[in-house]
Amino acid sequence: MALGYYNAAGAMFWKVLDVTTRDLLPTPVEKGNPNYIGEKARRDLGLRLPELFRRGLIPLRLEEISGCIKEDGNDATHAQEGIAQADAEDMQDFTILMLEERYTLPGQIEQNKQRRKERREPKAD
Repeated sequence: MALGYYNAAGAMFWKVLDVTTRDLLPTPVEKGNPNYIGEKARRDLGLRLPELFRRGLIPLRLEEISGCIKEDGNDATHAQEGIAQADAEDMQDFTILMLEERYTLPGQIEQNKQRRKERREPKAD
């Protein structure tokens, strides 16, 4: 992004989101099971994200901004004209929010709980 390589940045944002969301999927189960997710959705980020939102595995507050991922990610990777700076920035925003949601916030909450626990534990004399 900093060097203006928006297609490369977009492709990397797409890849980060693809890897970040794969482990959110439930374990594969047979068709007919309420937790079933088809193989195409397991492989395709553009199909996986709506399913993850629908199941509440990604906060709905991120859903609106996630719309940039499928089209812009495909364009960054496959379209001859690629993506513009604004498209790459949208992808960057969603990627940052998603990473914060998945990794930063849970860690911060856990650290806060630990500090609080330590403050409330009786001190040994």
